[in-house]
Amino acid sequence: MNSYYKQLVTTYKTVQYKSLSSVTVVGFILALIMVVTYQMIPAVVLAAAAIGAGYFKRYLYVEYEYEFNKDEISICKIIGKVSRKKCIEFNIKDMEILATESSKHLKAINNLPKKKLKFYPVTSKAEIYSAVVKYNGERVQLKFVPDNQFIELCYKHNSKCVKKELTN
Repeated sequence: MNSYYKQLVTTYKTVQYKSLSSVTVVGFILALIMVVTYQMIPAVVLAAAAIGAGYFKRYLYVEYEYEFNKDEISICKIIGKVSRKKCIEFNIKDMEILATESSKHLKAINNLPKKKLKFYPVTSKAEIYSAVVKYNGERVQLKFVPDNQFIELCYKHNSKCVKKELTN
């Protein structure tokens, strides 16, 4: 049984991302013009604004990677295609339930954890799944968008907790 799988959930460049890219380019061009015309203070201000826009635009392009390795699931956040940060790692046996967000199985749970962690891009159109897991001594609810192969692997390793929905 193959028990290793990696899924990358990508995003696309939103209007906000493209706007900040434009602000960065225009800011640097105007700063360069200001330097040529010996207006140093406005040039420094424009350059600083352009650098700030360039820095913050990377937070508008966030991808997630879900990795299933034997019994371990890890979720990483990739910011601006440059920096990777491991968000959470847990054992599949620590999962109480995995179901779609609109599932009757999930709604039947009376004591859903108050702490909810979202691990999918805001631009995602895929179906959102919720998992209740024990992590660092507390129960948390994870929201993410795994594909069918990821769900199948989870089902093979912990069939009691995975509630598969029938699709037409």
